[in-house]
Amino acid sequence: NGTGVSGLPDVDFYGQPRTSGLSLDIGATEYQNTQEFYPSVEGIFYVRSAADGLPQGTGSSWNSPILEVIYAMQAAKEYKEKNPAKDVQVWIAKGTFNVSTSLPLAEGVHIYGGFAGTETSVDQRSKVSGGEFWDFSNEVVLDGQNSTQIMSQSVNFNTETYIDGLTFKNANSSSNGGGIYALAKTMVQYCKFIDCKASNGGGVYFNNATGAKVIYSYFKGNSGTNGGAIFSDNSSPRVENCHIESN
Repeated sequence: NGTGVSGLPDVDFYGQPRTSGLSLDIGATEYQNTQEFYPSVEGIFYVRSAADGLPQGTGSSWNSPILEVIYAMQAAKEYKEKNPAKDVQVWIAKGTFNVSTSLPLAEGVHIYGGFAGTETSVDQRSKVSGGEFWDFSNEVVLDGQNSTQIMSQSVNFNTETYIDGLTFKNANSSSNGGGIYALAKTMVQYCKFIDCKASNGGGVYFNNATGAKVIYSYFKGNSGTNGGAIFSDNSSPRVENCHIESN
């Protein structure tokens, strides 16, 4: 049938299509995300917290932001697949974003946090006076709510893909990689990993991660059976200028 799942009707209780995009909800009604997202002419998807008071937008500017990180990353992934030569970025302004499903990394889609919501360049992000490399004035927290892996990579990348200026907090994965599950060419920099848990690699788990790195980042209070902060499996990631304590 239309759901692609045997035994389920094509529509929900209200007659709406039983699938929205590639997702299928459990229950009598299906959530319909009909908003069209697209980037700026420079290939940037903008994200702001709903606490800023702006309505859901297209993602093409700070004044028309996407309000959920998951929507922005999915939209950026789809856009990159259709425009492989385009430089694609996701810019996230200050705030805490609860993560209930692992955020999908995509090759060539660079994720940057630490914005106030007015910048026109990554270099305009403000740092805490007297702070460390990872201390942004406008902190962006991705909170796994002690139940979710925050970010994951499903295939090896051939080009370097950056994760920059984010705080990963309260991740909890029953498998590997609480904060990030990373494969080849994932580049983590200026990030913080706090109180993240996983079977292995509470903060970051590198698996066959050729050419990967984590630099100028902070790890505290993370835990795992092996590698509370970082676990490297069949990998030689570059780890430099990081502060690792009490993991």
